Amino acid sequence: GGVIRIPDAGNIIRLTPYKQGILVFAKNGIWYISGSNDLGFTPTTFTVNFITSAGAVGSKSIVETDDGFLFWSPQGIYALSFTDGVQVRNISLTTIQTDYLAVPSSSKATAVGVYDRNQQRVLWMYQQSSEITGTHNCNRILWLDMTLTAFFDYTISETSESPFIVGALPKSALSREALSEEVV
Repeated sequence: GGVIRIPDAGNIIRLTPYKQGILVFAKNGIWYISGSNDLGFTPTTFTVNFITSAGAVGSKSIVETDDGFLFWSPQGIYALSFTDGVQVRNISLTTIQTDYLAVPSSSKATAVGVYDRNQQRVLWMYQQSSEITGTHNCNRILWLDMTLTAFFDYTISETSESPFIVGALPKSALSREALSEEVV
């Protein structure tokens, strides 16, 4: 056991293994803990690198994609990639920023993201209406088509009497190969 202290980190939202280290998503930024050699980190040999002050608002809005990570922050939707060094950018800034900022803070904190690798899409389910009860009852979907780099918004309902979303399964979980088995 042991403890790795990150003095500047506020409320830590999520720890995610990535390559030879761990990404630390906090409300006030992101850090990467790695080893100081090629063997990964140990209790005595590790480094903590600050990545960005853009913090995450909820653990379930953080989505790992083939290119890195996407996450919801109070300031916008961010992409964190490691393809050419470390790059962090607000991908909602020039597109849906006004609409994103209109989403209530409590809804951002409970948003749930899912990545569809086959379709190259990310969807986030969230609650826009205060009339919907239950933190996991979502009435809105925000789609990001990564091929088109375009956002699409979809509303399920506006009242608690209408249907709502409680979760999503990746398409691969429902594929025919996953469900088929020989019966003798």
